[in-house]
Amino acid sequence: MAMAELMHATGMVEPLAHSELCHMTLDAGHGLKVQVASDPCNSWGYALGHTLWSSAPELITFLAATLPEGRLRRSRVVELGAGLGAVGNALALHGADVSVTDLPACMELLRYNASLQGKAVHIKVQELIWGEPLPWGGDGAAFDLILGSDLCYDSDLFPPLLNTICQLIAHNPAAQVIMALPDRGETREFFPVAVAEGFRWRVLRRVVRNDCVHPIHIYQLVPACPPTAGITSAVAVAGPAMPVGSPASRVASAMEALAAHLPDSPVGPVSAKDPQMPEQVNVLTVWDFDWSMVDDNSDTWVIDKLGARPSFDTLKETLVGWTELMDQSLAAAAADYGATEQMVRAAARSVPLSPDVVQAIKDVYGSGCVQQVILSDANSVFIEEILAAHQLQGCIMEVHTNPAVFKDGALRVSPCQADHACELICPDNMCKGKILERLLLEGSYTHVVYIGDGRNDLCPCTRLGPGDAILARSQYPDG
Repeated sequence: MAMAELMHATGMVEPLAHSELCHMTLDAGHGLKVQVASDPCNSWGYALGHTLWSSAPELITFLAATLPEGRLRRSRVVELGAGLGAVGNALALHGADVSVTDLPACMELLRYNASLQGKAVHIKVQELIWGEPLPWGGDGAAFDLILGSDLCYDSDLFPPLLNTICQLIAHNPAAQVIMALPDRGETREFFPVAVAEGFRWRVLRRVVRNDCVHPIHIYQLVPACPPTAGITSAVAVAGPAMPVGSPASRVASAMEALAAHLPDSPVGPVSAKDPQMPEQVNVLTVWDFDWSMVDDNSDTWVIDKLGARPSFDTLKETLVGWTELMDQSLAAAAADYGATEQMVRAAARSVPLSPDVVQAIKDVYGSGCVQQVILSDANSVFIEEILAAHQLQGCIMEVHTNPAVFKDGALRVSPCQADHACELICPDNMCKGKILERLLLEGSYTHVVYIGDGRNDLCPCTRLGPGDAILARSQYPDG
C-alpha cells in the first residue's frame, strides 16, 4: 500500500500540498464560475476521485441551462461520487443547498474544493459509502436533486449505487435523479441492472465533443411503476401509428384507455427489492396541436377563413421560416383584406376539434394524476381561442408556442425561442426537445405520452425512454 493510501486508511491525513494541485475555472452558467482543484498526478492516492472527468462539466452546463435559476436557489442537492465536487459546487453558486459525497479518502480534496467557492455558498462535505445506511436522518435526506457523473465504471458498484438512490428517493419520492455518463460499455451494462432494481430511464441530452472518446449522455433515472396498463392500452388502441384519415377517434380512444387504467391513488412499492420506496403514478401527456389535437392546420385554416391565401402563397415563395411567414401573412390579412381582431379570433375558434378529443382531454384531466401540456408551432392567440371555445383551458397545465399579440390592428407572431442551438431538425423558432427537457426536470413523471405528427416532434421524442409512449401519425398531412 502506498504511503498516502496508508495514511488515509488509518486516518492520519496530512494537509494537502496545494502546490501539487492543478487549479482550473469552469463555466457554471449565468455568468458564474466554479473553481476546481484536481490532483493530476494522484499524489495523495484518491483513486478515481482525483481528476476532473469529462461528464461533470457537461452536467453543469445542462443543469444551468435547463433548470430555471429560481429552482436551483430553492433546491437541496446531493452529488454522489462527487470526486472533486465540481457539479455540486457549481449548483451551490446558484444558491442551492448542496451536499457533496464520496469515499473517506476523497474528503480532504472535496473540502478544499468547497472552500474555493467562498463563504457565501452552502456546501456540506459528507462521507457516503454506497449501499450503506444514509448518514442523514429524517428530513436531512430529503433532497430535491440527486446527481452524479461518470459513476458507472465498475459493475460491482451498480447494486450499491442503486440501493443508495432508492434510500434517497424514499425520503423524497419527488426527487429528480440526473446522471451524466459516457456512452461506453460499462454504462450500457448499468441499465439492465437498474431495470431489475425497479428503475427506468430517459436520455435527456446527447453531447458529442471532439475532445472526448465517447459521447456523453445526460440521463434521467425514474422509478418504474408496475401498473402501466394505461400506457399499454393507450398504445394498443391507437395502433402503431395514427392514420391520417381518422386521427380524432384513434387519439380519443387511446387517451380514454389511458384515463380508464390510471389508479386513483398511489399504489404499492416501486420495487420488491426495496419496499420502502413509495410509488406515485404521475403521467405527462404532451400534445402537438395542428393535426394532432385539432383536425387541421390552424395557421392555414385561419388564413383561408380570412381570405388571405393569395398573400400567403406569394409570401411563401420568398420567406423560409414558417413563423415569419405567418407573421407577414396575418399582417397582410389586416392591411389588404380588412381582417379585424374579432375576425381573427372568430376564425381561430372555428378550427375543427373533435368532440371525442375534447371529452378525452377532460377525462384524462379528471384522473388527477395526468398533467397535459401543448408544444406547438402555431401561436398563443389561436390556441387560447380554440381551448376557450371548448372549455379546455383548465385541463392544460402549460402551453408552449409562438407568442402572438395584436398590434396596430394586426396579429403579429414572434418566435418561441430566439436561439435554441438544437443540432437536430428543429425549426429556428422552436426546439420542442429542450422545452420537454425542462418539463421533465420540473416534474417527477413516471410516464410520458407524446402525441405528434410532424418532424419537429422527432426531437422531443428522442428524450423518451422505456415506459413512455409515442402516438405518432403514420402519414404527414398536406397543408
